[in-house]
Amino acid sequence: QKAPANVVQHEREKLARFREEAETLRRQLAS
Repeated sequence: QKAPANVVQHEREKLARFREEAETLRRQLAS
């Protein structure tokens, strides 16, 4: 059973936001 497109889109946005936050954190730790 495939997930509805809007659910997939929501998960992608959540993941993208999480990765952005992780990258920001990594930069702060590196500096």
